[in-house]
Amino acid sequence: MSASSALSSIESRWLLLLPVGVYLFLAVLYMFAIPPGESPDEPGHMVCVEQVARFHRLPLREPVPEGDTWWSRGRIIAGHMCYHMPLYYLAAGSLLEGTARLTNTPKHFEFPPSNPDGPQPNMFQHENKPLLSAIPEPVTMIVLRLFSIALGLVAVPGAYILSRRLYPDEQIVGALAALLTAGWVQFVALSQGINNDVLATALAIITLLVLVQTGRPRRFVVAAFIASLAVLTKITMLFTIGAVLSVWIAEVMYLKPAKRPHFKALLLSLLIWSGTFLLISQHPVLRENLRISTGAFTAVTDSVITWDYWQQVFQLTLSSGWARLGWMSLPAPMWHAYLWWSAIAVFSVLGLRRSWHSPQKDGKLLVAILLIWLAGILFTYLRINLNRLQPQFRFAFASLPVLTTWTAGGIAGLIPRQRQTQWAVLAAITIFLLGYNIWFVTAVIGPAYGWRLY
Repeated sequence: MSASSALSSIESRWLLLLPVGVYLFLAVLYMFAIPPGESPDEPGHMVCVEQVARFHRLPLREPVPEGDTWWSRGRIIAGHMCYHMPLYYLAAGSLLEGTARLTNTPKHFEFPPSNPDGPQPNMFQHENKPLLSAIPEPVTMIVLRLFSIALGLVAVPGAYILSRRLYPDEQIVGALAALLTAGWVQFVALSQGINNDVLATALAIITLLVLVQTGRPRRFVVAAFIASLAVLTKITMLFTIGAVLSVWIAEVMYLKPAKRPHFKALLLSLLIWSGTFLLISQHPVLRENLRISTGAFTAVTDSVITWDYWQQVFQLTLSSGWARLGWMSLPAPMWHAYLWWSAIAVFSVLGLRRSWHSPQKDGKLLVAILLIWLAGILFTYLRINLNRLQPQFRFAFASLPVLTTWTAGGIAGLIPRQRQTQWAVLAAITIFLLGYNIWFVTAVIGPAYGWRLY
């Protein structure tokens, strides 16, 4: 395949700038469009971040939630979110403190008056304003949002790197996978929110990128360390540790390498995880957080035995997996979600099939690693929904690079390997993703929050 007949390697690297630009443009657009407190659980997360900045300690579950309804101000602006592992709060709290000192800005942010009727669709009352007018939040909040955007950006080159690993001879796949990730509505819209999912997802994706570098035993030690950081961000990231162990087993069985380096790497990984859980078990705040985190999701709701419950989980997962913002109260039409996920399903199956038949000697092992990864995410997602109705796809954002990589692989297998055709496909998908996101901002978000275009 010559450089004149398809995208050259140099072109594909430069084309990574296209999805990065799309992501940054859309993330900043959503930062202007989504008012403070309208991203899920943002007020609660902000309480935990402020505690670190103001008191220089791990956040505690205070103030205690008050109120009879889940959306009452005394419940959503309280310390109940601080039962999570604290790594994100430590990082964001330190950033908040530094920004407040440099700009002489208060560390505390007072959210706008609450909507007396709850999220219908806005949780708080917001001033009507032109879309691109000055953001009403102080510089401390803007910096925290930019921090979230930077963490979300990890997924875009992450999809590129993963696709280049699976399809090393098809440069277009990397650009396509990164572009699909960059324009995925739910992902890019929530990436500007202040929450611990952004750091947990970034660390999980980095763990996956390390794991797919097959045949390098020392990478398991690196992956074990990053997975531990993910767990110290959010306990639902425990699946990353399970994935590292499972991939180690799969590699030893499939490649049959010299055992000593792999077992040495496993021993060091186990030491890292032991140290992590020793830290959690011996620190009183972390120990209590672990108790609450595990206890909160051990029960199983009675609704799981009904068909209607799982039908609702399925439909809301598809909806929140494409475009459903606010506190799950601003959806795009359901047929949009069905159409998007149908395309993802068809093309990703084609891409999976192509990667399974890859001429790479470790092609089947790579497919197994990705399937292990998706299985861990699916198990975690189902476990959450066995406990309560929480079909929010943000809990599965670490699956996006895999889905977009296989989707891009499926698309690339259907288009001619001609430079002009590949550029035309990239241009068409770019225009669609930009156009749809702009439509969603102007037609769905704008009317909900009362701002106007000018």
